[in-house]
Amino acid sequence: MKSAEHSCIIYKYYNWTAFVTDAFFSPCILFAVACGKGTGFMSKKKKINKLSPQQARGAAIRQFCVVVFALFAALAVCGGTLSFRFYGDEWETGGTLGPLLTMSPLHTDAPVVPVDSTTEREPVTIAPETETSAPPVTEPPVTVPPATEPPVTQPPVTESPVTEPPVTQPPVNDDPEALETHPRPPVTEPITEPDPVPVVRVEEREAVDDAYFADALFIGDSRTVGLQLYSGLKSNYYAQQGLNVSSVAKNAFVSSGDQKLTLSQALEANPGFNKVYISFGINEIGWNTTQSFIDAYTALVDLVAEKLPHAYIYVQEILPMTKTTAENDRYRPMGGNGKVAEYNERLYSLCEEKGLYYIALTEIFADENGDLTITDTFDGIHLGVASSKAWISYLKTHTLP
Repeated sequence: MKSAEHSCIIYKYYNWTAFVTDAFFSPCILFAVACGKGTGFMSKKKKINKLSPQQARGAAIRQFCVVVFALFAALAVCGGTLSFRFYGDEWETGGTLGPLLTMSPLHTDAPVVPVDSTTEREPVTIAPETETSAPPVTEPPVTVPPATEPPVTQPPVTESPVTEPPVTQPPVNDDPEALETHPRPPVTEPITEPDPVPVVRVEEREAVDDAYFADALFIGDSRTVGLQLYSGLKSNYYAQQGLNVSSVAKNAFVSSGDQKLTLSQALEANPGFNKVYISFGINEIGWNTTQSFIDAYTALVDLVAEKLPHAYIYVQEILPMTKTTAENDRYRPMGGNGKVAEYNERLYSLCEEKGLYYIALTEIFADENGDLTITDTFDGIHLGVASSKAWISYLKTHTLP
């Protein structure tokens, strides 16, 4: 029967296991053949002569087989590889040892290929065997990753541009004259701008109307009383004749119904003032020191700022006296208008220190010598109706934006 069952492949491998196996069994085969009974290999010559022709042919065949097996055993001992391939009733020949022997080193177990007798079998071409031509083994192949490490995912190292501006320096030169003409640029440090200084002296701007003074408060002495009486401006006035910058914080002079309140009490009772105009100084001409006047004035503005932290505080410049009044026997010993000018200078510094607003009234009421120039005054100190209205007009054009 011509089928795959008739096909056989016998392989022996070049390895130490095959060598040991062949080395062990081949002598045994030779020994068995040599000692086999009836083979005639060890028969005596006289015994061969007594055989019949048929027995002689059998003995010759058996001796031929012994020679073949001995040859096979010798090749096995030498480590040769024998390969028999039988397809149907045809033997495939190849190699250098004859039509039945094919030398093929390092074969693996080849699968049995069925042969269909009805179709013509294509000639078998044995390609040079490589590692990839080996059939898959029963176990899953172990894929060994390459020895090289996986590529690093981090981006190429590129230095980022320097954020600092490049420092341009002149070329190095040992010549002192060259160094003088090309000095090293100074190290620039971040410039920190100081906090904006509030406007101290209020400048002229577009005039406001009377409604601007609806939430204003005027604090002062007899001059402020005259402003209330003659200017016609309806506003709020905490003023009294003979009041000074020290007594204003102590005396209860603010009328509230049928009682009198101190300035602190009155400000607590009426905290809605958004502008405060202060005018003191003429009654303090006779004080011993200018510092005492400034200390008392500082205490007054601190009190107002504490009670009305949201209000703008205007410090009005002290109006001087007329020249005649300033040089009379009463005011000349006190310092006259010179003392007034000194007070005003210190008041301006106080405004700078406290962030207050300075109203320079002498711009319209004094000459270049610092003397009061008005004519509607009965004592050279207090203002009449025209001067009081001029005072209010000046305030209307000197407000904060």
